[in-house]
Order: sequence, then C-alpha cells, then structure tokens
Amino acid sequence: MTRVAFLVEELGRSGGMAVIRRHARHLREAEGMDAELVVCGARAELGQEEVPVRRLADVRDYDIAIATWWTTAEALFELDARRRVAYLQNLEFRYYREHELADRLGALSVLDLPVDYIVIASHMQALLAQLRPRARVVRVAPGIDKEVFRAAPPRAGEERLRVLVEGQPTLWFKAVPEAVAVARAAGAEVTVATHDPSLEVDADRVVGGVSAPEMARLYAAHDVLLRLARFEGLGLPPLEAFHVGVPCVLTPFTGSEDYARHEENALVVSFDDEAATAAALERLRDPALRARLRK
Repeated sequence: MTRVAFLVEELGRSGGMAVIRRHARHLREAEGMDAELVVCGARAELGQEEVPVRRLADVRDYDIAIATWWTTAEALFELDARRRVAYLQNLEFRYYREHELADRLGALSVLDLPVDYIVIASHMQALLAQLRPRARVVRVAPGIDKEVFRAAPPRAGEERLRVLVEGQPTLWFKAVPEAVAVARAAGAEVTVATHDPSLEVDADRVVGGVSAPEMARLYAAHDVLLRLARFEGLGLPPLEAFHVGVPCVLTPFTGSEDYARHEENALVVSFDDEAATAAALERLRDPALRARLRK
C-alpha cells in the first residue's frame, strides 16, 4: 500500500482546497493507494472530512509527501518520505506585491527545492523547464466533474444581458470590482459569486458559499461569464462555464491559453481595456453569437 500525504495549511473551502480533496479522494479509491490530509497549521481546525485528517505532529512516515502551498513546503522535510513533491496550482509568489517581499521570497524558494513538481497548467511546466531543467515536472490538469457541469439549455428571454462574475472582491488579482464596474456600465444585470457574500459589491446580486451543483445552475442562469483576472494558475470557472455551455469574456491570464480561443469559445480582451470589454459584452447581446460560442 502506497501512503500519500497531502500537506495543507488548513482545511478551508477554497477552490484550490476542493481540488486537493478530490485528488485525495480519488487516490483512496485507487487500488494500492492510501491518501491522507496532513494539517500543518498549529491552530487550524480539523473537522469532518471524506478522507482521514491528521496533524503534522502526529505523523512521520509516508511513501509520498506532497506540499500544496509554499508554507507547507518546509514540512516535507519533517517527514520520512521516499519521494517529496510540490503541487503547484499557481506560481504562488505572484500573489504578493512589492511590500510583501518576505512572503514573495518564501513562495519563490519552493521553485528551488530538491523535490519533484506537479503543476496544473502548461505555463508553469514551461517555466520550471527553464528554471529547473533537471527537475521532474508532471502536468496534471484538475479536471471538471462532468456529472455536475454539463450542458444546459440556453437561457430564454431577450431582456438585459445577464453577466456572472466569479471571485473574491478583496483579492486584487481577481479584478472583481473592475469586472463589475464595466458590466454595470454596459447595462448588464450582474451577479457576483464569491466565498464571502457579506462584502459590499455594486452588483445586482451577490451569492456565496455555493456548492458545485449550485454553481452549475448559476452558470446556466447567465449569458456570459466575465473574468478579468490579472493572472491564474489555470482558472477553472471558465472551463466549468464552457461545460455548461456559457461563453466567457476574459483577459489572457496565464492558464487560459490551455483552453480559451478568441472568437471560437470566448472573447479575449486586453488587460485594463474597459472599452474593449464593454464592446465584447455589447456583442454578446446577439443570441446568434452566443449560440456560436456556446457550440
């Protein structure tokens, strides 16, 4: 039996943590594999999980130890592990701005560890090939649950364009306030899906804490997903929307090159180009264009 530990800082409800849970669950379903979540944060709550959860202080021996965030990388070397892996859902140093230099350097250090790497998008694989040509790097896309995110009928009605914006407004790189502002200026009806619905956002509706099936229904209730992120690891919401049959207007953030094709399944606009974004939304008032992108 191969024992695998996913090292996590805490058991949050972010999209990234959902991916880690899914990987751990699938490994446990595979023959000859046994996966656990190992919490490194001393004050983190354990709670109920589908897979076993342990604290770092209570474990020592694994066949494979996987750091899932830069603050858990140090714990790789506190365990006896035959193989050590850094699982990157993003280039984590990019989360931090210039005044957060210590955290940025800490996140950068993960790219120089004597470990193997699992990444979720081709741009990260290409960067590590340049920085660490001798490192073992494997790309594993998170995947979409096709039982949940599946084709829905196009929304009926010719009223205002309904735009969905997904992301946490307080995260600067998600550019949620900018997306809401341009959609509102374009006269669209705007819904924001976020982890914290208590935040004040100038949208017609703010929803939070939705499950995957609820998110699928939310996509289906809108005409377009607007995502103006500065960067991503991969960016799963556009892929989820595609599976439901909802086109996207998006910036060329990293990761989108793996799936977004301008004028084929999405409209790609430049960063900080409000006029081009508004024009793209105006074009999507045309049901024929939406139908072509949807197809």
